[in-house]
Amino acid sequence: MITSPFIRALMRVLGPTAVGVSDSFQEEVFEIVCHVRFAQRIRDKLLAREWNGNSTGGYDSSDDDDVESCSAESSSEDSSFMPSGDISTSEEVHRDYFFNNETFSDIILEFGPFKIHAHKVILASNSTWFEKAFSSGFSEATQTTIDLGNEEDPKLLFAMLNHFYNDDYNNHIGQNDPIRDHSTLHLEVFLLADMYDAPSLRDAAKQRFIRGMTNAAKWHSPIHDEQVEVSRRVVGLDAVQFADVSLQEEMFCVLEMYVREIMQTPRVVVLVGRGEMFSQEFAERFAKRISALLEC
Repeated sequence: MITSPFIRALMRVLGPTAVGVSDSFQEEVFEIVCHVRFAQRIRDKLLAREWNGNSTGGYDSSDDDDVESCSAESSSEDSSFMPSGDISTSEEVHRDYFFNNETFSDIILEFGPFKIHAHKVILASNSTWFEKAFSSGFSEATQTTIDLGNEEDPKLLFAMLNHFYNDDYNNHIGQNDPIRDHSTLHLEVFLLADMYDAPSLRDAAKQRFIRGMTNAAKWHSPIHDEQVEVSRRVVGLDAVQFADVSLQEEMFCVLEMYVREIMQTPRVVVLVGRGEMFSQEFAERFAKRISALLEC
């Protein structure tokens, strides 16, 4: 059970009125707090300034119940990292407090027009790419600023980093952009997450991509040209090289499941006939599926 003295001790080190504490010691304590199972609530309260802020590092005792409850929820080995239940708007704001905030920031990421104040522990916990970069002999391990380049869409990079601090995919991926086809957008997010080996974002993008393609195949026959081209990017002759091939497999399963609906799309029929719809591997598997249907 987390008690008020424990919180007061943390506030004396990490709170807004902390004095006489070295930056290195603050970083060590902060990293420990980030790794404990009930860390999210503590970080939220520390950084949301829900403290009375007096010179003794005072603490608002009304917050005890929340923190103690969080500790109780985290006591079971089988419990998830975050407590279950809906997250209130105020808590969402608190969770986002770290994003692009200089507080405890120990790394700056530059790409396109953006300059993001980030935190290694959060980046590394969400991306194997960052974890390896910070813990290996690469130059990134000692740099205070990393240039991520301009090869990737800076808006998608920004959204990925935002996702690391707030895992609500829908709020920052930009699905309301009327110019972009959602299936293409989700695929691009998946590819970015695949490159940075970010499992949480990769899975979120894959779920929405497969859901969208399934709905397109099931309910929109013939399917739109955008979906046809996206399918070719995943299972076609010039398919992207995936580190995680699960999206390819699930995409092909959708095409197999709704083969009758898919083959009602004239463009698909033409591309299949020309041998331009699938890579050799997927073309053979698709042909077997067609043969099986004809034998029924």
